[in-house]
Amino acid sequence: MTYHDASIYDNTQQAILVVASVFSGFLSLIGSSIIVRIILSDFKNKLAHVYHRILFAMSIIDIFSSLNSMFGFSMVPRGYFWGAAGNTLTCSMSGLMFELGTSVGMYNLGLSLYYYLSLRAKKKQRFISTYVEPIIHFVCLILPLTIGVWAWVSEALNPLRGVGGWCYIYKFPPRCNELEDVECTRGSNWFAIGAISMLGKGVPVWLGIVIAMTLLWRYVRAQEKSVERYRSHPETARTRQAFHQALMYIFAYFLTYIFSLVNLFLPSDAIVWNFYVALMVKITLPLQGFFNFSIYIRPRIFSMRERNEYKDKPFLELVYIIITRRRDTKRMGRRRQRDSFILPAFQSSISSLHFQMNKRTSKHSITSITSKTSAMHEGRTSIRSAIAEI
Repeated sequence: MTYHDASIYDNTQQAILVVASVFSGFLSLIGSSIIVRIILSDFKNKLAHVYHRILFAMSIIDIFSSLNSMFGFSMVPRGYFWGAAGNTLTCSMSGLMFELGTSVGMYNLGLSLYYYLSLRAKKKQRFISTYVEPIIHFVCLILPLTIGVWAWVSEALNPLRGVGGWCYIYKFPPRCNELEDVECTRGSNWFAIGAISMLGKGVPVWLGIVIAMTLLWRYVRAQEKSVERYRSHPETARTRQAFHQALMYIFAYFLTYIFSLVNLFLPSDAIVWNFYVALMVKITLPLQGFFNFSIYIRPRIFSMRERNEYKDKPFLELVYIIITRRRDTKRMGRRRQRDSFILPAFQSSISSLHFQMNKRTSKHSITSITSKTSAMHEGRTSIRSAIAEI
């Protein structure tokens, strides 16, 4: 059987898909490697925080996943795709690595849970690191590994047909049970494994992220409105910018996997649409590491732009400084760094409340403001701890 029979694309389309996955995988590899480099350059401080430990685990896994995205096409059995030079064993290895790479997406739920517990539930960092973080790492690592080993033992890690150029949970040969004279020799239970993988990982992660971010957003809006009554100039734009930093990791997750979800529902005979969707999958799916890197350095870029010595420097030069000159970024004031992280409006809101208390003289105003300050004081410690982890 030639790769023309195994794939629904011609030679040119297959080559385009390979180039797209190599390019995106390379960008993700660079992004995750830089995150690892930045964290290790100050590992005693950064790895002492839950936020950086989660991001560090995500980046390490994404490095291997990016390499698999780049060279996975060559591990497909020879003759089943353009540039394929592998065999059944290499395909199974690549498919297992592909399944382990889904841990990166699952860690996004871990980040969402961390933000929610720190800012909304007001849990201290010690509580999160002791009772929540171990569960996050265990589930994100063990669940994909278990499904991957099950798929390996069941011989269900085979070349994909719709996306092409990668090995994952699928039947083999790719068109078995579609043609009368072609019987399936591997992966007879691929659909059951794939369904369990989707229902056990994909659906809970999507729902968990949406629920956590929705509750956190409502909490942020409620806190913002509660302080606007006592502020002559509410910093609404400032609050939006801060909350966007939290949502960007989630947006990156959805952008990474949205086209893979669309691909599941496309009919196999829709060749034109399948190619364009497959191309978007090849571009976006390996980019998780690059997205994470862009979001990770965003607050640092904004903080440096506020300083006169960096104000007019090109963007790429600032990125280079962040990567190679740790002391320059550490010299920034802690307050500026916090202002660029998640929900900095809480600190300014609390300060504004105290300022208004000093200005107002009426007993009613002082009593009202004091009650608002007391309500926010309970979560002040956990909020500061979460903000400081940047």
